Amino acid sequence: MFACTAVIALAGSTTASAHSSVASDPQGDIATAAPSYLDIVHTKATEQIGRGTFYFQTVNADQVPATPAGFAAWNWLIDVPGGLPIDYALTVRFCSQTVQRTCGPGPWHWESSSTPMATGVSTINSFEFSVEGPTVKGFVDPSLFGDPASFRWLAATRNTPVSSGLPSVDLAPDGFANALLFER
Repeated sequence: MFACTAVIALAGSTTASAHSSVASDPQGDIATAAPSYLDIVHTKATEQIGRGTFYFQTVNADQVPATPAGFAAWNWLIDVPGGLPIDYALTVRFCSQTVQRTCGPGPWHWESSSTPMATGVSTINSFEFSVEGPTVKGFVDPSLFGDPASFRWLAATRNTPVSSGLPSVDLAPDGFANALLFER
């Protein structure tokens, strides 16, 4: 009887496990005019198996202020096999429509967005996120980026919207050619 109860208890549990892809990035490798809270020092993507969630994390060289002095964005850029060079952009940003029309309405605020690059149409607040100290986290349903069996990814930070035409402030790992492989 005990053995049967133990098997039933184990079968009924929903233990979550994780699989990760990680990169470190040298501190101080950003433009001198950019604030150090946009300087990526560590980034990680973790599939939380059993929860149906990807956890993306970027740790920066300095504390992220509650209200940055203008536009600030932390991106996780996803490249799936056979698609565009970057297929999806997952973003946590501090923004206003006064500087980026795709930001949600209202005064300066924090929000998340997911953008399939094939359409360029962003969905605002499509995933949960947090900004705590130097760390920015996103909790993303894999269906937001096509639920692929494998993908390449990298983290990026910006102090201007993409529409400005200016490059990212920092990439981790450095350069699109060095994007990390995540295999599920």
